[in-house]
Amino acid sequence: MTTKLKKSGKYKKFVNIIYILFYFFLVVGIVTMSTLLFNKYYYITFYIDGQSMYPTLNSQGTETLPAKRKDFGIVDEHRSAVNKIKRFDIVTTYYPGDYDGNGELLENAEKKIKRAIGLPGETISTDGREIYINGTILKLLYTPGTGSLAYTAPTSLQDDEYFLIGDNWGHSSDSTNPENGPIKKEWITGVFIATEGTCILEINEEGKKVATDFKYHWPIFYKR
Repeated sequence: MTTKLKKSGKYKKFVNIIYILFYFFLVVGIVTMSTLLFNKYYYITFYIDGQSMYPTLNSQGTETLPAKRKDFGIVDEHRSAVNKIKRFDIVTTYYPGDYDGNGELLENAEKKIKRAIGLPGETISTDGREIYINGTILKLLYTPGTGSLAYTAPTSLQDDEYFLIGDNWGHSSDSTNPENGPIKKEWITGVFIATEGTCILEINEEGKKVATDFKYHWPIFYKR
């Protein structure tokens, strides 16, 4: 009798463990699927082509030489996200040269990815390895490349302007380039949220970039 009770107790314990594991993996599966669906329909996939955000993005390469595999991630293109841009957020944007004389976006215009450094209403200047906001040296919350920034005279930003700089100092066409200058909010298309993996970017027969050979990793988040 005692032996049967012991066996019965072990069986119930075993069944309870199975139930716990089943529900655990069920919850994990539901959360994972929900996250994937949310990312697919709420965010936009963005492929990073180039080294202007090295070493933060596309760190597989060097400051001047890109690797074969490129980072890709997700961007929040809702205007609510653009309206809440903070300093050091990574954003996607167009430049003034991407628009024609009538303010229409050119057919071959490509989005750029840079970091928001100067915010509306501020005065910003750059010199070598220093960035000044309203005359005070800015303490960086990220690691830039080893290059130096071009000299930028104190520039006062309008209420709708941001000063964007690529992390790969000295190897990025950004707001330190007079041809670009401050970037208007209306040109900014989204806020970069996270990288999700790497891929290979190729040019198809139509001359368009296509992504292949995806390799996913656990998301690395950049939006604070």
